[in-house]
Amino acid sequence: MRNIIHFFSLKIPRKIISVLLFLLYFAVVIRFVLEYSYPPQSYFLIVLFSFSNLPSALIFISKKSNRELLSELRATEKALQATYRHWDSLLSLLPQAVFSYANNATGNILFVNDFGVKLFGYRDLDDFKKMGYLDIFDKSQKARIMSERANLIEKKNTMISEYVGLKKDGTKFPVALYSTPIIDDDHKVSGVLGILIDLSEIKRFKETIDQLHSLDQAKDDFLNIAAHELKTPLTSILVVSEILKTKSKTLGDQEIGKEIDLLFGEAERLKKIVDQILTATRFENKHNVIKNETFDLLALIKDHISSLKSLAEPRKSQINFAITERKEAWVSADPDKILEVLNNFVDNAVKYGTPDQTIIIKTILSATEVKVEVTDQGIGIAPDKIGRMFSKFSQLENSLARTQEGIGLGLYICRLIVESYKGRVGVNSAVGKGSTFYFSLPLVKK
Repeated sequence: MRNIIHFFSLKIPRKIISVLLFLLYFAVVIRFVLEYSYPPQSYFLIVLFSFSNLPSALIFISKKSNRELLSELRATEKALQATYRHWDSLLSLLPQAVFSYANNATGNILFVNDFGVKLFGYRDLDDFKKMGYLDIFDKSQKARIMSERANLIEKKNTMISEYVGLKKDGTKFPVALYSTPIIDDDHKVSGVLGILIDLSEIKRFKETIDQLHSLDQAKDDFLNIAAHELKTPLTSILVVSEILKTKSKTLGDQEIGKEIDLLFGEAERLKKIVDQILTATRFENKHNVIKNETFDLLALIKDHISSLKSLAEPRKSQINFAITERKEAWVSADPDKILEVLNNFVDNAVKYGTPDQTIIIKTILSATEVKVEVTDQGIGIAPDKIGRMFSKFSQLENSLARTQEGIGLGLYICRLIVESYKGRVGVNSAVGKGSTFYFSLPLVKK
């Protein structure tokens, strides 16, 4: 009996059990006939009677088996539903886009989680099912993506790549894609599963860190240059003061006058450096008082062309003024500050240009703004430095061995001035071909 119980406790397919029960039933009937020595003519009736009850027994067994099978199927279905809900919740909570697409000619998308739908700006999964996987990437990368997909399917390995994603509204953004093939029972690739990460924030953080590193380096350069620039006039002032103190009785009036002129010049140089630092600080802290006055910019430049030409005389440079055909260009700003910008541009053109060069001041008018350009024939600017020319502490020369004075705030202050009047500044240049610095201001009614 124990063996029979053990037998039925085994997990044996029900069809096999039914056959075994049939054979067992048949063996019991035969043994019963032989044991009780019934006459041969009774064999047929006994067997017939016995087998007449077999369908009932089999139906009972079958019904019981069907009930058990149905119960197991329901239990399995519940387990599968629970597993599905678990993974669906997990995919919904992931802060990355998870999707899959078929391994066919179109690569049609089969699944995208909620985060992926929102990331690409679509309404729901049905929108994605109308697309191929190439549609969610920038079209310029199509050849590369298809090549890497073919390699992924051929080698059946995981791949990590960076692409440019394409949202529904056409916005492009950097992404990292982790791809792995989906292998079916025949060991063939039926599709690809991908996890896509938006790199926009990471890229922005990286750019911010790079900017902070650049600013930190610029700060160090500024401190070195500022210390050098401040030390030079201070040393001259101390030397001249010592001369006047010790030799004032033996020096003639003419010699004393020269020493005083030198002393005054170095003091002016020192004052200019301090003024630049204070001006930049006031603009940055929003403490600078902005003065607005409506004036004709073309007339302002014409009236001061002589003083601009005087800036070029030390290096025997020439200044040509190419005025626009229109006679007036009215703007709203502080004329003294705008002249400061123009003087800075011309002064840089003289300092960094070649001797005997021709500097051109040109005005260009459009329907909405007036643009002033200062073009030199100087050393030009390297492409990697152009974008930083109007940044804080930026200079054409960054070493202590540079040939020109300055602490790298001049162009930065020019930008702050022009932008405070809703204008813009810029530069076009090439190494060895000179530079064109410009600023523009919006036109106003007279």
